[in-house]
Amino acid sequence: MTRIKSADGVELHCEESGKGAPVLFVHEYGGSCRSFDAQVAVFRARHRCIVFNARGYPPSEVPASVESYSQDHAVADIAAV
Repeated sequence: MTRIKSADGVELHCEESGKGAPVLFVHEYGGSCRSFDAQVAVFRARHRCIVFNARGYPPSEVPASVESYSQDHAVADIAAV
């Protein structure tokens, strides 16, 4: 488990396993990094699998400000991870 700081300082929960070309899994609304456990179990034999919880999904940080949530923030968070 790793904590990654986004461009605006929000801490994101991130996990990685496996070796090889990286594959980043991004969950949807109502999901979490656990949504990809079955895929990671298969892919990690040949790939570096990276999963994270988006901002607002514990154990990632949950900013109180509505302005902390947008598609631009989501893109920046993915780039940070």
